[in-house]
Amino acid sequence: MKKVTKLLFLLMLSIMMFSCCEELEGPYVEGGTSVSSNARNVLIEDFTGHFCPNCPRAARVIEDLEHVYGDKIIPIAVHVGGLAHPDNPPFDLDLRSTTGDELDQEFGCSVALPIGMISRTEFNGNVLVGDGDWPSAVDAILSKKSYYDIKVTTSLDTVNNKLSVNTKTIVLADTTQNINICIYVVESNLIGSQLDNDAPGGEVHDYEFNDVLRTSVNGTFGENIFNKEVHKDETYEKSYSDFSLDNNWVTENLAVVVFLYENTSQEVMQVEYLPLFTGEISNSN
Repeated sequence: MKKVTKLLFLLMLSIMMFSCCEELEGPYVEGGTSVSSNARNVLIEDFTGHFCPNCPRAARVIEDLEHVYGDKIIPIAVHVGGLAHPDNPPFDLDLRSTTGDELDQEFGCSVALPIGMISRTEFNGNVLVGDGDWPSAVDAILSKKSYYDIKVTTSLDTVNNKLSVNTKTIVLADTTQNINICIYVVESNLIGSQLDNDAPGGEVHDYEFNDVLRTSVNGTFGENIFNKEVHKDETYEKSYSDFSLDNNWVTENLAVVVFLYENTSQEVMQVEYLPLFTGEISNSN
């Protein structure tokens, strides 16, 4: 995937900087800054499981959409339900999360995998959308006006494995909405076994799982940032400090996904993605 390729390049760059410049040593990694554009980005929540033989097909639909629309497509792979349960090797990789389970309870996502939500917006009368309709649903979102931009910065304490995230929401036009902000942590480059109807023998044992939902920094459904009339150029800032990351996660493969959604409709109004490692290592002193 393009985000993984970009992340690997930037990680190699940071290693080169570290080896050449001794004074850059320190336990903190300062993330770059990610700012969404005036147009909407699209959040694709791909509900999946390693015992779902059609789920790799859905992942390939996302890859095709990324090739067409680039960074405007922001996917999260949410492993849910019985088809995501770990079993005996080689299907022992557990990619489920508490956040994913709570999304499943709210939206009923694991009833028929693969299924997805496209910016949590109804398409043909249903918020759960089959992967065959994802391209059309994405087109519908991209044609909508954006009321917000999101600016995201991160800092990672690599000694204590703690994450800090700063967000700024910029209002682009006068509007009245009830907006929550969510911050999810995703991990890529995970290797395990996956059923795949399109693979020889129907199984892949070196399957690469990307953008896997690991947790939420501020709760599955986030927190409210405003519920009122807002005006162009107003800004709303939220900061989250010293969030503990699981020691089993590879921090070099982690990213944050930050999105805004409207509480009444649950429609995602804007979303942004930022890898934790973006090539800059700073001294902690």
